[in-house]
Amino acid sequence: MTIVVTGGSGFIGSALTAALLEKGHTVVVIDQRAPALTHQNLYFIQCNLEADLLPFNVLERTDAIIHLAGKPIFEKWTEKVKQAIKQGRVEATRHIIQSLERTTTRPSIFISASAVGYYGEAGDTELDEKSPKGNTFLSDVVQVWEAEAAKAEQFGCRVVIVRTAPVIGTGGFLAPLVRLARFWLVFKLGRRDFWQPWIHLEDIVRVYLFALETSTLQGVVNAAAPTPVRHSELMKHFAKAVKRRLLGALPLRLVKFLYGDFATEITTSQKVYPRRLLDKGFTFEYTNVEGALRSITHEKK
Repeated sequence: MTIVVTGGSGFIGSALTAALLEKGHTVVVIDQRAPALTHQNLYFIQCNLEADLLPFNVLERTDAIIHLAGKPIFEKWTEKVKQAIKQGRVEATRHIIQSLERTTTRPSIFISASAVGYYGEAGDTELDEKSPKGNTFLSDVVQVWEAEAAKAEQFGCRVVIVRTAPVIGTGGFLAPLVRLARFWLVFKLGRRDFWQPWIHLEDIVRVYLFALETSTLQGVVNAAAPTPVRHSELMKHFAKAVKRRLLGALPLRLVKFLYGDFATEITTSQKVYPRRLLDKGFTFEYTNVEGALRSITHEKK
């Protein structure tokens, strides 16, 4: 297949691009920076999708689009950052839909990234794809983002929306924790022990491949390990994996100082369950958070 991957040079995109190439597909990466890898079946087009449509009629005779482009959210949120997070995701997706409208021989598959942030604060309630939307900033962003992606259906695309949990890998939400650990600083984010959804990088790549190859899968899927853990458990195993001591809990006011408005989002309780993926026969390689963290930090038993 010929597959366009927006954001293909990013954290998840790089791993997914490599996996697609290994399977023999041709990949066209659309991003603002070039991929780190090179391959005879890999092509790169520089484009800021937030500002422009897809260039060069790239969707003509393309088999699938995997849309990952978006500003990373794991940073301190100011009003300016929040606006960039929302605008970037919505506008980039809108420009893909507009590009589809102008294409004559269209791709048949559109797979779009999304986030479990859709569910907001849910306490101890188990969340599947039928659970209601939350009332946080991120849940509002996800609602608009997904609605834009769903418009691809009117152009004959099978649409899959991948609501992704925080990804355990050498980047993503672990990156700032790893940086702090270099200074022997490992803390829980506040004293409240909320439910923490997660997924290993290898498994999120496999979810995208599964969505690409499973013709009966469409609509929203939760990309989260079927074993959510309490935040305290995740941080305990993280500290062990990086050979540091868990020093306790940061006061919530300090979490808010470090993360701004994002502090509310990262301390919401979300017991997310990947019901639709499991019902379709998907199997997770990593269901134990300790093993997932150890695999990333190269720790051995």
